Amino acid sequence: MNGELHMTNADIIRLGHKADRQGIELFHTLKGDWFAKSYSKTGIVYHTTAESCDCPGFQYVGRCKHIAALIRRT
Repeated sequence: MNGELHMTNADIIRLGHKADRQGIELFHTLKGDWFAKSYSKTGIVYHTTAESCDCPGFQYVGRCKHIAALIRRT
C-alpha cells in the first residue's frame, strides 16, 4: 500500500474499538504533533496524523488503530 490511507468509516469504528480495548495512549507535543504508544512494543511511539502513521500496520495495509483512535478523539 506504500503508506497511503485506505480507511473506511467501518474501519475507523472497528479499529477505534480495538484501540480502546488495548488502551492505546495518544499524546501531543506543544507544536501539535500527535503520537501513539505501541501496544505490542514497549517504549515505541508512532507519529500519527488523521492521514498517516509510522506504524508497520499502516505502512503495510494503509489503515491502523492509531489513526482510528486519533480521529475518534478529535
